[in-house]
Amino acid sequence: DTISFGTAMHGQLSNISDTDWYALDVETPGIINLSFESNLLGVTGSELGNSGWDMVANTFQVELWNTSSFNAGNGIPLVTEVVNGRDGVSFEVAATNPDDDYYVSIKARYDQPYYADDPYRLTASFTEFDNSIESEANDSTSTADIIIPGVSTTGKLSSISDRDFYKTFIKSSESLEIDLNILG
Repeated sequence: DTISFGTAMHGQLSNISDTDWYALDVETPGIINLSFESNLLGVTGSELGNSGWDMVANTFQVELWNTSSFNAGNGIPLVTEVVNGRDGVSFEVAATNPDDDYYVSIKARYDQPYYADDPYRLTASFTEFDNSIESEANDSTSTADIIIPGVSTTGKLSSISDRDFYKTFIKSSESLEIDLNILG
């Protein structure tokens, strides 16, 4: 299924080997935000007849993939989040290459002998990325501008006390090189 950004998809794992796949239609560089919720029935595990394990254990595994992570042959997703049946999770990832296809997989946690068949809700949103010029205020880590590797950003210090913060997303196996050109 293809997820429309801003629209919730509902699903349910049918057995421990089931993996639900969703495609994301990314056309420009930007930020993908995924929100996963479970326990939509609002019941406890004991009410479902299983002593409560599925509502407290980390039973879901939510992964974000792109074409590059498939084609690299290593089968490593961009992000893997382990989620329990009560709290859900929300995370964001930079989609740096709009030529890649992006996918979300939802399955039982890889190292658990059980799964939760409680319905879940997956919502994806997308923020198009324009980092050609810094935004203000980006003077702290909480207001840092997001930069995409390989895309230039222009900034300006407006005073001697101005500080500009930036953040980016890379895999732990990748390295980051920063080129700083001072003009004027």
